[in-house]
Amino acid sequence: MRSWAIPRGSIPIRRAIPVYSVNIAAVVAVQAALEDSDHVRDYLRQVKDSKTLLYAACERLGLTYWKSDANFVLVRTGEHTEAVLSTAMARGVYLRDRSTGARLRRLHPHHHRHRRSHAAGARA
Repeated sequence: MRSWAIPRGSIPIRRAIPVYSVNIAAVVAVQAALEDSDHVRDYLRQVKDSKTLLYAACERLGLTYWKSDANFVLVRTGEHTEAVLSTAMARGVYLRDRSTGARLRRLHPHHHRHRRSHAAGARA
């Protein structure tokens, strides 16, 4: 059986790489998108509209959330975590489960094709 390991000499390099490093294709895409002011305005509008829908869904469900100026919302899902994740997945919406013991969810509601589907599913 072959064993793979990170060579000792590469440890300083690994420490210099950001946890969420971005590939070159993503960097080029972001630069192009930022040059398109109509795209940026539309994206910001979608984020704002999506967060409004998400806040309303959280209110209906009695979930604790923190309003955000970013493109995500932190939501405490508690014992409803699995139901929230499975309902979203069934509707084709991917949520990052970044929970620890606190069972907090960082939701990215900015994908307009997903936001209405997920907010509608949250009524169930």
